[in-house]
Amino acid sequence: MQNGFTIFAIDDELIFRNILQQAFGEHRQVRTFASAEECLAALDAGMPDLFFLDIEMPGLDGYTLCRMIRERPSYTSAPIIFVSAHDDLDSRMRGFDAGGHDFVVKPFSLVELRQKVDFFEQAQSERDTLQVRVEEGETLTALILGNLD
Repeated sequence: MQNGFTIFAIDDELIFRNILQQAFGEHRQVRTFASAEECLAALDAGMPDLFFLDIEMPGLDGYTLCRMIRERPSYTSAPIIFVSAHDDLDSRMRGFDAGGHDFVVKPFSLVELRQKVDFFEQAQSERDTLQVRVEEGETLTALILGNLD
């Protein structure tokens, strides 16, 4: 059974897209893309809750895609996890500088990746709850101030 948490997985290698689809598709909505350009086209149709980005892809690379995602007002805080074969500090730092939240090296542990997704999903749930409470507080404040007149 899928919940409403949506993951966009962008990787030019079919095997990794399939692994991510199988690992997360049963309980979450997973959309996979073979290129950054495919992902960008899909962003207009709806916002995912989390991105997995490869670095090296034909056309736009993962760093560029990450920066382009961050330029969109709706996506400034969406979690982005780079999943790449690059295992050097410079690649990781470039990922963080581009706006990524985390960096996982291929081959990766599905247990670790699931834990990271669970963390970000829980954080989103807590943010959503907080937002509801803020809105309730604002409504209550408006009612109280309205009654003072």
